[in-house]
Amino acid sequence: MASPIKLNLATFYLNFITQAVIGFFINPLLLGALGATGFGIWKSCQRFFDVATAADGGTPQALKWVLAQKSADNDDAAKQREVGAAIAVWLIWLPILILISVVLTYFLPSLINGLGPEESDTTRWVGVILSANVVLTGLVSIPTSVLLGVNQGYWAMSVATLVVIVSNMGMLAASWMGYGVPGIAFVVLATAVLGGLATWLIARRTISWWGLRKPAKADAVRLAKFSGWLLIWSYVQRLLMSSEIILLSALVGAVAVSDYSFTAYVAQFGLSVCLLTTSVFMPSLGRSMGMKDGTAVRSAIAQARSLNLVIAMIVGGGILLFNRSFVVLWAGEASYMGDPINVAMVLAFVQLALIRCDAQILDAALKVRARAIVGMVSTIASLAVAALAYTLTQDILMLFAGIIVGRAIASIAFPMLVLRLEGGISRSLVLTYAATTLVLACCYALGEMIQADNWVALVAYAIVGGAVLAAIGLVLLPHETRVSIMSFRKPLPRATS
Repeated sequence: MASPIKLNLATFYLNFITQAVIGFFINPLLLGALGATGFGIWKSCQRFFDVATAADGGTPQALKWVLAQKSADNDDAAKQREVGAAIAVWLIWLPILILISVVLTYFLPSLINGLGPEESDTTRWVGVILSANVVLTGLVSIPTSVLLGVNQGYWAMSVATLVVIVSNMGMLAASWMGYGVPGIAFVVLATAVLGGLATWLIARRTISWWGLRKPAKADAVRLAKFSGWLLIWSYVQRLLMSSEIILLSALVGAVAVSDYSFTAYVAQFGLSVCLLTTSVFMPSLGRSMGMKDGTAVRSAIAQARSLNLVIAMIVGGGILLFNRSFVVLWAGEASYMGDPINVAMVLAFVQLALIRCDAQILDAALKVRARAIVGMVSTIASLAVAALAYTLTQDILMLFAGIIVGRAIASIAFPMLVLRLEGGISRSLVLTYAATTLVLACCYALGEMIQADNWVALVAYAIVGGAVLAAIGLVLLPHETRVSIMSFRKPLPRATS
């Protein structure tokens, strides 16, 4: 039987492929049904409320990592008290979450540049529906966090994949029937609630100790302190993921957000691939740290970082080679933002993939305070520099340059924090960084010469290019990681007993 880590990896990738394939077909249809402005409004609203959902107190994230560190313990009552503490902390934060959602809904039209009165009313209705989704998110995500913490995330991800299918079909139906952006927002709310209920039932049937107990005051206080730092990081991470859309929405307008959604489509999914791939290491990494197994800790960190960098190289190289042809064939010439912005998107993508991998490692180590502070400073600097750069130049390329410059703070500080856990710089990782830089430069040069005029040519180019990039990536990986990838049944690094 395959290890839980490999099952997690398989279901995570299945979810990614499902989202990518469905989005490929659904997004152009939604664009046609809603128009560029309506589609841009929907994407903007989604990102603003993604950030707002961070106000759940960081409870789901805290619960996941606490349970991961306790996975080797046999005290079931203690684990149930952790679940009870998570619900208690969520209830404490609930009034703040509601307040933030109400304020955001009221000001939402002002955050999207160039809306008329009718579009503003529509946007507020979307805000009301997504506010309800935000309020419920923290509660329904608790069983998902428990499954992830006990290394059974494959159950939660299977439900998430089903939700993706149902919600996208529902959104398409709502748009075709003329319900507009509020209609697709309601579909998202309904399917999220159903998915949360399904995950709760699965957790109840698959986790032997599942349940909750009244937490001791010390349990709730400890989780609240930990989740407080995770709350800050949750805001930081969601702002990191949403910076481009938030800035384009506020400074340029809904149509620019629509164009960005298509031009950055592959990069956004590339970030998901990086995050989901390295996340399968984290429960075992947390367990190894809890057992103070230094060898397993160093091995898991080295493998996670190397694999993350190689995936970023493959995805980034593919974007530099083929993204122009892909977007033009898929959504039309008007939706492609140009080669210079395409290059800037790749640089921002690789930078963010590295930042998020190091952040995951610090999560598993429960080293959240310094990471949250550095991340907050870096994100604020990124937004400020990008906004200033665009205001002075009215050039979207300079907006992306400002984002990259501001994130450099985290790009420098996070590796230094992880280095304290590893105890030294990996020579192989340094070589992988150098090789990645060289490969991306070559892909940029070749991308200037590649232009596919039809889907058959693009697929043929992509198969050849993808195979070459994958082969290079496989060579760059550490030997033990290559062995793990080539043998599905062989477990990835875990703590020794």
